[in-house]
Amino acid sequence: MSNITVTAHDGERRKLSAEGRTPAVGRMEVRSTGRVDLRAEPGGAARIASGVPVLLCRVSGMIPSLRRILFVLWTLLLIWIVSPVFTAVNLEAYTARLQSMAAQFNGPGVLDYDRLMPLHVEYLYLTRSGVVFLLAGFNRLFGLFPDLGFRLLTLTSFVAVVLASATFARTWGALRYRLTIPILLLIPGVSQVAYYFNDNIVSAAFSACAFALIIPASTWRRFAGAGILMACAISCRIDATLVLPLLGLLAGLPSSKNYRLVLSRWCGLAAGLGATLGAVSWFGDFSFADAVGVSKYFRSLPVYASGLNLFNLIAYFGIAMAAVVGAGFVQFGARCLRRKDNLRLLAFVVAPLCITALAAVFLGSSVRYGYPLLTPFYALCAGWAVRMGLADWRAGKMGAYVLAPMIGVIIGVMPANVLYEQEGPQSVTGQLWNPLLWWRWQQPIRDSAEKAQALVTASEKSRLTLVIATHYNDDAYLRERLIYSGFTEHVAEEALPGCNGFFVFQKNGATLVDIRTDDLYGVARFTLRPFIGRKPASNGVVALPIANALACPDLGNPDAIYLTAYENTPEWLPPALFPPSVLDRVTDRVTLQVLPLTHDELAELKGRADTIAPQLITTDGRPIDYSRVLSLHKARYLHRDPHWPRV
Repeated sequence: MSNITVTAHDGERRKLSAEGRTPAVGRMEVRSTGRVDLRAEPGGAARIASGVPVLLCRVSGMIPSLRRILFVLWTLLLIWIVSPVFTAVNLEAYTARLQSMAAQFNGPGVLDYDRLMPLHVEYLYLTRSGVVFLLAGFNRLFGLFPDLGFRLLTLTSFVAVVLASATFARTWGALRYRLTIPILLLIPGVSQVAYYFNDNIVSAAFSACAFALIIPASTWRRFAGAGILMACAISCRIDATLVLPLLGLLAGLPSSKNYRLVLSRWCGLAAGLGATLGAVSWFGDFSFADAVGVSKYFRSLPVYASGLNLFNLIAYFGIAMAAVVGAGFVQFGARCLRRKDNLRLLAFVVAPLCITALAAVFLGSSVRYGYPLLTPFYALCAGWAVRMGLADWRAGKMGAYVLAPMIGVIIGVMPANVLYEQEGPQSVTGQLWNPLLWWRWQQPIRDSAEKAQALVTASEKSRLTLVIATHYNDDAYLRERLIYSGFTEHVAEEALPGCNGFFVFQKNGATLVDIRTDDLYGVARFTLRPFIGRKPASNGVVALPIANALACPDLGNPDAIYLTAYENTPEWLPPALFPPSVLDRVTDRVTLQVLPLTHDELAELKGRADTIAPQLITTDGRPIDYSRVLSLHKARYLHRDPHWPRV
């Protein structure tokens, strides 16, 4: 306990002297617990003189409790903002296919997932093999439960991205976790990419861990470890190669003049990267040259839009945090210029900004392309800007008192301003309200999965169920639930001799026939365009599989008939093909619809398909049958054993 002497000021002395009273000296005892006792010496004047100090000391004694309360409230607020991570759902068909491929990986083999159109399986597997391996591992650990493995993988990847990025910012910017972690959670894209299943967040997690492993005193061993992690990121998504040069630049820090050390780091990085990619290629029985080739082919298809998309760039950061991150790059760059540290300027400012620009121009069709890979650098620069802003706040600079409330209003007070709902409600303001929007967006996907499961459950009680899947999403969700429910997949000629061109799923005497009408990724339309001209060919492309399948005599009398649909558009449901009684019932654009059909409606649909399918002819008058369409979807790089890959 220490003593602090308190005396009355001059005004009090004069007042007390005029009244004939003697001002006394007070003694204030400050205990280590933070409580303050004020005891006056005889005379009582100290009671008047010390009124303000008593009040201030009582308030200061409450500060630790106030800080704890604010910390709890702040933590709850951040948990609220990221809460949709815990209810993540499939993004679209390709994530459901990845789950199905992972289930097949532990069984007959990945290519057996789709033996009619294996080209898209080849594409997904070669460019995202790491995700398939991880999901297969989760399935072996926890059993075949739909969405469980991907939800756990998404959650752990999100946590890894945030913690590894904060570690990177702490290493290279001396920024505390309690500063950078909230900043990252307030950047919309960082958390929103984990609100649905995808491969980008998994790849970003490995990439962020690779950067977090590097410290200024790193030896070649750390860089070898970083190379292993970066190879895992590339195996999860091949565009992780975009940030690989940044690891090479970090090898030159803190001093690039130690050439022997820099060279050893590069060698360690190359050894770890090459050995891991080689191991993945051997285990998966493919080469990354094949992955690059099939990726280039699919990128040439019209379904992949490219070009500058500033909306996605703004949506990833949001208006408020875009300003913070931008200011951080400017301030950190200015600091490097003042210190004439050109390599640090290149590694932490120039190169990340160039990669961000490349992602915006060439990968701008989605917020999840490219940007999550740079999260460690965004954390460093945004944390730097906030730390400078806090310093200005403490110094009493007016700019900090104006900007901080503005950012708070944009994030927490303004309503969510949704630019568009491509892959979720992409809003640039009002991050506080985003969970409500994302839960509403997740619900139709969850409902679609439940409807697909209900259809599978009903088919288990039927001898023969016929399903016509008219959209890539409903087909993928249905097939995922069939595989996870224990159905065995066959092509038609294996289960129904004399038939071909569709799938047959069997379980305990129950049979479900899946007639898929979608031309996956538009491969047939794109390839046949020079031969059929630019006239609308969707009628014929959709009619071909229906006419081909319904020609099978074993499908003449099914117990139950269903049509699944997502959108009532001519691309998926041509009016010339589907009867009006069917089209009128397709009213929901965001949720899977399962429509029971009568035998009369099926007969009318068959008649229309038989009429339209022969009209799909080449410009020189030759008809195109369904086998020609299927031949365009054959695998281009993997012509190996049907039980590929090795397990």
